[in-house]
Parts: sequence; structure tokens; C-alpha cells
Amino acid sequence: MINRSLVSAFLFALMPLSAFATNGSALIGTSSKTRALGGTGIAYYAPDSALKNPAQIVGAKGFDFTFAGTYFAPDVSAKSALSGSTSQDSDADVFLIPSIGFNTKITDQLYFALGAFGTGGQGVDYKSSKTSDNLSRIRTSISYMKFAPSLAWDGGDWSIGGAVNVLYGTASIAFNGASDAESTSAADYQGGGSSDDIGVGFSLGASYTFMDMLTVAGFYQSAIDQSYDKVMTGILADFLVSSVTTDELETPTEWGIGFAWDWNNWMFTFDYKNIDWEGSANWSKFGWESQDVFALGIEYVWGAHTFRTGYSMADSPLQTNALTGSAGSTDGNGSESIHFLNTVGFPAIVENHLTFGYGHQFSERFGLDSALVFALEEDATGNQSDGAGGKSTVTSTHSQTSFSIGGNWSF
Repeated sequence: MINRSLVSAFLFALMPLSAFATNGSALIGTSSKTRALGGTGIAYYAPDSALKNPAQIVGAKGFDFTFAGTYFAPDVSAKSALSGSTSQDSDADVFLIPSIGFNTKITDQLYFALGAFGTGGQGVDYKSSKTSDNLSRIRTSISYMKFAPSLAWDGGDWSIGGAVNVLYGTASIAFNGASDAESTSAADYQGGGSSDDIGVGFSLGASYTFMDMLTVAGFYQSAIDQSYDKVMTGILADFLVSSVTTDELETPTEWGIGFAWDWNNWMFTFDYKNIDWEGSANWSKFGWESQDVFALGIEYVWGAHTFRTGYSMADSPLQTNALTGSAGSTDGNGSESIHFLNTVGFPAIVENHLTFGYGHQFSERFGLDSALVFALEEDATGNQSDGAGGKSTVTSTHSQTSFSIGGNWSF
């Protein structure tokens, strides 16, 4: 049985994750190695293999322990056409994300892994804006932490694995509709407060290596159902949205295939992954579309030095339906409210990531990996209510810079 108070205490350290993720509300990777290689990781061993593909934990040398942290700096701003040319910056702009885990060999063929990883989240903080900025002083926050106890069987050239995914999440949405442009009183804020929940799912993976050079692998991850009491229905009722009638917010099903080619001191990786937002409870009612994620990575080892680079691309889940289309309800300005929440409250619009990394093996037992990730700037324009029964537009701009560093011990 999970001790909820201990989980809550650990998640307190992960709360900064509520800033932004990259593929919708999911980080491209949680270890320095996978982040440096463009978010790939389905077909090779990494400290976060329990999340990427549990079949890969058979790469553990013995008892492999990792502790890593990511400095995450999103740059997000929004501008309403109702306020002219005034643009406001989100105050959610610098965060730290820790992760910890181990992979170990139980027998010659059976392997076990366990970790606690900050895996995703999103949100903004416009509480310092004014009524005249027409951003409702909105504050949103969703954070995810995942525990992934995993088992894998090493059959030589092939391996299979599975994990139980225990997801702890928190969510909050609030806005300030006070007529006083300088008001920041908590009493002026509307919303359902903060809520948390624990959900359980699973993932399965398989891998095969040809001639000790080319590895082909695949994985499947189930959806995880969570419900944030009064957060969704509470705030959306205030926004005149009737299409969302429950507080459910299900993390989506994912599946993917990957390739890794080892050649002398080089490794070339490629991953394809599908994230099914369209089939996910309530994200689909927000009009989110499923994502096809394509990622490439290159690694070169020179003695104790390892150099990495990568690229990841995925269309934003916020397309026409979520920004200006039929998502939401027809009563009042329900659709425009959904569009506003997507565009300003959850602007998961970045699509392209450039990644770089360096690793140094100090001894047989200890190495250090680092990663630098740039999410290139994107913007999106959605509808919002003009307050008089009509509609106007609002635009968000979003880019990211993050730096990760992780220590890896093997005993």
C-alpha cells in the first residue's frame, strides 16, 4: 500500500514540473541520456528505461543507481486582442525537476528496476496581470510523478519486460474576474482549488538485437485514469462549459517502436511514438489531437568521453478544433472558453526540440551525464469571449530551455 503522505512529500519537490512539458504534457525524457538523444530510448539501455521500454533494463551492469535533476526554464507569454498590443509573461518560468531510480540484476536472466520520475505537467501563472489584459489572471498547474516497478527477462539476443505504472498527479485551475484592475485578493479567485489522485496502469516492451549491432524494439503503455475532485467541473462551470461533466483527466495510451544501431564507437537511434490524446477522457473534450512523435539521436564515445545530440518533432495536440473549432459547448461562450483555456491556460504548443549532451566516465563505478534541450519557439492563436456575446482572439508564445545533469553509479 502506498503511503500517500510520503508520496505527497516527495511530489512537493516535483511541483515545479507544473510549468510545462514538451509533447503535450509529457517530457521527452527523464534522464540526461535520453534527453540528450532527442528523447529516444525505446531501443537502448538508459537510467529511465523502466519508463521508455522496460525490456531494456536488461542492460544493467549490476546494481545501477541514478540520481538526476533538470533545470527547466519555459518562456511563455500571452496577448489578448481585446487589450491591443499588450503582452504579458507567465510568472511560471524557472523550475527544478529531480528523478531517482535503480536497475539491477536478480539472476543471470531476470532484472528488476524501480524509480520515481517527474514525467510531465503544464501550467501558467498570470496572477500579476490586470483585468485590462483580458487574461483572467489565470493560474493553472498539472504535475505528474510516476513510480515504475519493472521486471524484464534476458533471452540473449531478445528481451521482454513489463512495468506497473503508479502515477501520482496534482491539478489546480483558478482565475480572477474582479473588476478592480489591481485586485490580487484570494477572495476574488474562482476555481475548485487543488486536488490530487493516484492512478495505476501498465506498460509492456520487447527488444531484439541482430548481429550485436541493430536493435529493434517496441512498447505499449496503458492509459491511467485519474480524477481531480471539483477542479475540472468547478472551474469549467464558471467558464460556461457544459461538455465536460466529470473531473476525470486520463493520461493517454502510448505505443511506439525504436531502432538503435551500434557501429564501432557510434550509436544512431530513432524512435516513433503515438500519444493518443483523442482517446483520452476529457483531453478529447478539450479538442486535443493525438500526436505522432519522431525522434533521432547520435552518440559518439571517445575514451571516457561521450558526446550526444538529437532532434525531436511532433505536431502540437492543439490544432483547429482545440483553438477555434467545435471543442466545448454551445451554451453561452462555452467553445470560446475551451479555446481560451487551451491557448492561455495549457499552451502545449512547442513542436521541435534540439538536444545536446556530454557524458564522462570517471571510473568503472561512476559516470556523469548532462543534457541541454532547446524547444524552439511556437505561437498559437485561439478564440476567447469578448464578454458581450461575441468572440475575439488571444495568442500565446512558448519556448523552452532546460539543462539536465545526472550521476550514475554501478556496483
